[in-house]
Amino acid sequence: MSEMFHEQKLAFSGEVKRELAIRNWLKWVLIDSEQSDKYNERNRTAPSCVFLEIF
Repeated sequence: MSEMFHEQKLAFSGEVKRELAIRNWLKWVLIDSEQSDKYNERNRTAPSCVFLEIF
C-alpha cells in the first residue's frame, strides 16, 4: 500500500512541477495606457487590453 502511495505522490509532484514550468513560460504584458485608451474608445466591449506572450 505504501508503494502505491509513493507512486501517486511522485505523479502529483511531477504534475506540480509541470504546472510551474508552464507558468514560468507565460508572461502577461499590458499595453501602455495611451494605447489602451485608444483601443477602449473604439471597442468598449473589451474589458481590458492584455496580450499573452509565450517564451
